Amino acid sequence: MYAISMPIMPAIGALSFYVSYWVDKFLFCNYYCIPPRYSDEMGKTCTKLIGCCVVLHLTMSLWMMGNGTIFHGESVSSTSNNAEEEDYDNVSIRGALSTRHGLILFVLMVLFVGGNVYSRVLSSSGEKVMKCLRCLVIYFKIQSECKNHHV
Repeated sequence: MYAISMPIMPAIGALSFYVSYWVDKFLFCNYYCIPPRYSDEMGKTCTKLIGCCVVLHLTMSLWMMGNGTIFHGESVSSTSNNAEEEDYDNVSIRGALSTRHGLILFVLMVLFVGGNVYSRVLSSSGEKVMKCLRCLVIYFKIQSECKNHHV
């Protein structure tokens, strides 16, 4: 979540996961007797939460990039007023969207959220629509074969 403002954090996190993996493996092989039984619900829940974590990460990144005192970037607009520059020092969505890096993050967030909404809508009603389309294609194919057969 804070990787955009602290670039060393992913490396520290990777090292932490690496050490944690080997410690857990050692303890599992030499200390633990019977592992706890989990159902597949925990995996399904975690998979559903990954999308929320991506949106949270992009939102935090956009918020951090909107802070003009920390991240200065090239402005998207060609003209800049003093009032806009003063407002840019405050943490705001407008300040974040006035820079190229903030605009890119915002577009990524909109595409990710839009794609998730689109896929959820398609998964619920898409199968029914696809069945109807298949029926229509087969119907028109049969109609064209009947016309070709009678001619």
